[in-house]
Amino acid sequence: MPNFRAHFSCKNIINLLVRIPLATFLIHQFSHWLFSRERTLQLVQFFTANPYFHSAGRAARDLSTIQKMTRFWPPHQGYGLGEFSLVFTIFLILFMRLIDIPTVIKSISGKFYSSKILNFLITPIYTSIIPFILLLPMMRLSEMHIFVLALNFLHILGSSYIVYVIWYFLKFFEKLEKVKNE
Repeated sequence: MPNFRAHFSCKNIINLLVRIPLATFLIHQFSHWLFSRERTLQLVQFFTANPYFHSAGRAARDLSTIQKMTRFWPPHQGYGLGEFSLVFTIFLILFMRLIDIPTVIKSISGKFYSSKILNFLITPIYTSIIPFILLLPMMRLSEMHIFVLALNFLHILGSSYIVYVIWYFLKFFEKLEKVKNE
């Protein structure tokens, strides 16, 4: 029988109560920065300055779809920090814990590796693909522009890196503390 007291200790609960709101707040701020009107205006300027998009009717179609970005799904919409921000953060944490790249590689190839840098680079990318695919039906693909979809993927990827850094960076300090105590 596993030791459940070790998992539900006061230290672990306080640790969760610090890491989850911190990750939620940072994802919320990143979302506001990425999907702000300034970013929309930069994309509009990019499309108007780029001669490739001046073909008949294409620029007008692109501009109208890009301007929908401010009313787009991202979890920064809501009350306070946004109820979706907390749910989104918790789901990203669960995906990070369930889909760990060393575990995936071991199940595919039978070999185990322990490269922390490779794990840091690959796990958030691999993890961000699943929420992006799951959110595609919510995005009404026929109305969205490819750059809006790319920005949404960038949002999920950046959020995955934020969660990964907060979740595993703080564990690194716990391991350092254990080494110092020994």
